[in-house]
Amino acid sequence: MQKHKNNLVLYLLLFIFIANPLQIYVWDYIGNFPANLFVWTSILASVGFIFIGLLKTYVTQTSKIKGIFETLSLGILAALVSYFVGDILESIITG
Repeated sequence: MQKHKNNLVLYLLLFIFIANPLQIYVWDYIGNFPANLFVWTSILASVGFIFIGLLKTYVTQTSKIKGIFETLSLGILAALVSYFVGDILESIITG
């Protein structure tokens, strides 16, 4: 049961910290964000992944550097896959 609680907390933190960079796009939609959207969302997402990786090390009792690197690497890999899948889907839809 403890494992399920740990997983639930990890997923909730992931949602909170990774959804946070999307608020910049909401800010830009409502008003006008004064800086580069992609750069700032990338920075905030990276900070979120680093924080989640750090918290994960407390649960798994592993090295902080290893936990941060693993989580950040998975986030970057997921972003790259999402980008390329989206690009492929866009080319299929638009013909």
